[in-house]
Amino acid sequence: MSRIVAIVGLGLLVGCVHTPPHPSVEGTWSREFTRRQELRRDGRYCAWEAESPAWSGTLLWPAEAPIGDNWCETDGETARWFDVVGQDGAFLSTRLQEMGCCPDHGTAVCVTWNLETAKPATLVEYDEKHAERRWERAQAELQTVLQSRPALAGYTITPDAFVVKPGGHVAFCATPPGGAGTAAAIVEIDVK
Repeated sequence: MSRIVAIVGLGLLVGCVHTPPHPSVEGTWSREFTRRQELRRDGRYCAWEAESPAWSGTLLWPAEAPIGDNWCETDGETARWFDVVGQDGAFLSTRLQEMGCCPDHGTAVCVTWNLETAKPATLVEYDEKHAERRWERAQAELQTVLQSRPALAGYTITPDAFVVKPGGHVAFCATPPGGAGTAAAIVEIDVK
């Protein structure tokens, strides 16, 4: 009986892919904010604002306010912001959102940053040992999700659009055809 329990327990462990916690890194992340606003010549208000994640003073997603006298005459209002989804050692996962106006348009993506390089991380960087297996499982799980939720037809995932979750787990960010217009359009495909 104990042999059967051991085999079943081993089977459960094999089905769960996780990465041991990465060592913590010194520093803190912060939210940097930049804004420019003015009235247009025709009396309409125009604004540009951006949030950028920063790690110990280094901007990860830098943004510079537009310059010049007539900067808002053609571009309309724009804004960008982010949410932190998770962190594992030097890997900080975010959802980035940009919105534009007139006509309204937007983009949203998931990015996991390698805080040691201040650049987006690849799945292989995060977990070289399990990257290929995670990717295979994510593709299979996406097909299961698509079958059970027809409204998500056409959603796709890419290997480096992932976020880290507690316990060393990963979720891939599935987006509709043409990309996500808002963060709400992103569907996380958990790989446990």
